[in-house]
Amino acid sequence: MSYEKIGSLLKLLFNLDLTEAAMFHCVISVADAFGPRYEELKDELRREASLGGDETSWRIKGKNHWLWTFIGRWSVIYEVAKSRGKDVPQKVLGDYEGTVISDSWPAWNHVGKEHQRCLVHYLREIKDTSKYKSPGREFTPFSKRLRRILRDSIRMGERVKDPVERLRVKGRLEARIDALIASYSCVDEKNCTRFLKRLRRERGMLFTFLEEDGVDWNNNAAERALRSSVVIRKITYGNQSDQGAEAHAVLMSIRETCTLRTENFFNYAMSYLSQPTSKR
Repeated sequence: MSYEKIGSLLKLLFNLDLTEAAMFHCVISVADAFGPRYEELKDELRREASLGGDETSWRIKGKNHWLWTFIGRWSVIYEVAKSRGKDVPQKVLGDYEGTVISDSWPAWNHVGKEHQRCLVHYLREIKDTSKYKSPGREFTPFSKRLRRILRDSIRMGERVKDPVERLRVKGRLEARIDALIASYSCVDEKNCTRFLKRLRRERGMLFTFLEEDGVDWNNNAAERALRSSVVIRKITYGNQSDQGAEAHAVLMSIRETCTLRTENFFNYAMSYLSQPTSKR
């Protein structure tokens, strides 16, 4: 809710008169108290074997920024930044040695030892291209072959459990991608060319999930992690200060991590904040 609505509810339910400025300072104070825990969560996230990443637009004082999310199995981190470049994931993740699941935004290529591209994004883009971009006739058979390969990989990932067999499946799928690229290398249709460039660049990032346990073939977890903030953005239009944006990143990180760990955020927050500063 907006500060205005929160103030109205506090007045109605508890007869408390709080200005928006007072509520803002309360939020900043709580975020400052959680600052050390926020840094600890970053360290915990860097130790996870795999994580998902995504970003969405954010506004501070009406100017464009980006809200980044990094989500592992047990931790979620948010970061608001002016940049949509590689410096942000590098700052948050440092020398991360795990696998990064993401869409094809190139900033994610600069962190992580291995990568898994989101196959949902591929399938969605194939559908949107066919529906909205008036592709040439060569694109229809090309898109059918690519869609079939991607769907086969998802199906085999669900069916095949033996690690050795999964590696064989991965090899066969990569061979099919290579054959697809070779078959259409001389085609001039612009949408085929666009996909071919992407496939050449990301060939080794399509089927990592068949090789590594715990790696998803989609980036849905990171997209879900952004939904609450997207709702907040629609209500508040972002933040009016850098300090407010930092507070949002810290408090959302704590709250969503509690959700992942099936902990009650309010109980956790009250327990944490009631401790002496030296013990936090």
